[in-house]
Amino acid sequence: MTEPDLNTFAGRAIRRGLLLCVAVAVVFYALGQVSWAKGLALGGLGSGANFWLMALLLPKVVDPKDRASWMGMASWVVRYGVMALALGVCVAFPGQFSFLACAAGLFSVQGGLLLERLRPGRKE
Repeated sequence: MTEPDLNTFAGRAIRRGLLLCVAVAVVFYALGQVSWAKGLALGGLGSGANFWLMALLLPKVVDPKDRASWMGMASWVVRYGVMALALGVCVAFPGQFSFLACAAGLFSVQGGLLLERLRPGRKE
């Protein structure tokens, strides 16, 4: 996959994941579960940032030079740091953000990718 293709794929995946996350968050908000809606939205942002960083750093990680292993570890630390930051906000403000909803939101991009794969009538 070339770099423009990777950016297009990543952008499309992030949009789908955030759309899924916002749709469920609106339902939670309508049901009066504001902290769950906020937690899900925060987790979705963390998931989108994680996926964007992965797409940004992937060409550098698979570079055949010696620094590729160092870049791989740095990529891993930064991406998990972003997800930990989202969960940390939930721990710091438990009345404002639901920790469980944030944890679920961290999988929103992956959920969007899975739903796209399972969608009937999709083009290969």
